[in-house]
Amino acid sequence: MGSSLISLVAFGPTRIRPLSDQMSRAAAKVRILIDWVKTYDKLEQDHSESGDFEASLAKMNLDPVQHLIEVPPKTDGERVLAVYDAYDKLTSAADFDELAGAVDKCIETFVHFWNERDDYADVAWRELPCCPGCEQLPHVVQRIVITTGDITWGDTPDNPGYVLLTQAFTLGITPIFGIE
Repeated sequence: MGSSLISLVAFGPTRIRPLSDQMSRAAAKVRILIDWVKTYDKLEQDHSESGDFEASLAKMNLDPVQHLIEVPPKTDGERVLAVYDAYDKLTSAADFDELAGAVDKCIETFVHFWNERDDYADVAWRELPCCPGCEQLPHVVQRIVITTGDITWGDTPDNPGYVLLTQAFTLGITPIFGIE
């Protein structure tokens, strides 16, 4: 038994210059997820003693959490497991009570992280090679690869770069800014 290197790799533009439309779409995405988590919590509170909690979960809308579901569910049982899994991923990536009052701040923090990655000791990055001469073309977006992580003994890294990047991917806001 030994330590493991847990890391995350992302590709995206060298800098995020967010348009107000992107910021609005990212905030709307996060607010939908906050509502989804609140719906789950309310169902759990309302139905935990009646025994029909899982039946209620099977009816939950999976559209907001589609990016977290690896295999599309075909049965009610699979839907319930998909809901449990998505809820677990979301709540382990973010404190939704805290996030509810700070959606814009959360997104601004991620944009700052991406643009000022040198401020984070746990982040390494490199510019991706571009074709010769194409860096002179105004429509070509330079791209970078960022990696972050830590050596752990089985727990999730808690260093700031890893936490911010994991949270952004889990909340589904990275595609809005051209990050994959």
